[in-house]
Amino acid sequence: RLTGVTIFDHPANFRFPQPVRLHPTMPYFCFAPPALGPFMIEPGKPYVSRYRFWIHAGEPTAAQRFWEDYAHPVAVRIR
Repeated sequence: RLTGVTIFDHPANFRFPQPVRLHPTMPYFCFAPPALGPFMIEPGKPYVSRYRFWIHAGEPTAAQRFWEDYAHPVAVRIR
């Protein structure tokens, strides 16, 4: 049975969309914003990255909808 994981890079992340580095011999990867050039994390200022993991069975046919829900959530106001 086909299963998979899709990892969404949040649009507010630094250097979005961030490049992904695939390890050449090990079964892992990482998002790699330094691949686009050097940067500094200033002392006392947080560096925040947001990602969403979507675990799915079968083909990832709903990936675009899940991406839109993550990148552009519906704003709800309760009075």
